Amino acid sequence: MAHKNKTFHRIQPLTAFTIIVVAALVVFMIGVGIWRLMGAQNTSVILSSGEELKYVGMVDHSGRPTSGTLYYPNGLSAKIDLEEGCVTYSDGTVYYGSLDADYRRSGQGSISWTNGDSYTGEFLADALTGKGTFTFASGDVYEGDLVDGVKNGFGKYMSSDGS
Repeated sequence: MAHKNKTFHRIQPLTAFTIIVVAALVVFMIGVGIWRLMGAQNTSVILSSGEELKYVGMVDHSGRPTSGTLYYPNGLSAKIDLEEGCVTYSDGTVYYGSLDADYRRSGQGSISWTNGDSYTGEFLADALTGKGTFTFASGDVYEGDLVDGVKNGFGKYMSSDGS
């Protein structure tokens, strides 16, 4: 029986590169398709003021963002998780509580800033407004009424040294 020599052909570098690029694009498109099927979107959120926020993440059946990232016109962003009631801002501030239809802090909540200050109480349209407790990084504590983050009305200020 005669023995045949097998000849192997080398794939040209450009052909190999093209195959790799096409395969990567196919994998990417499948990933995007799965992401979209799971409810993820890259969209805009129009606020009642007419301001537009960019949003990337999961949405509910009505198209309202539920968990993802909001991008504000001023360059800040916020990772939101409405199921957990958590908003983590790009400057390190963390808020737990309720949000209004414009994704502003409203109702009961707590917020911690990177400087060590924190507040637990009522919010109205992103402002510390209502009754609450503001704890300063120094250990000083104010319990009482606030309007737009300013002590207003009845309250008690306790210094960390007990005075």
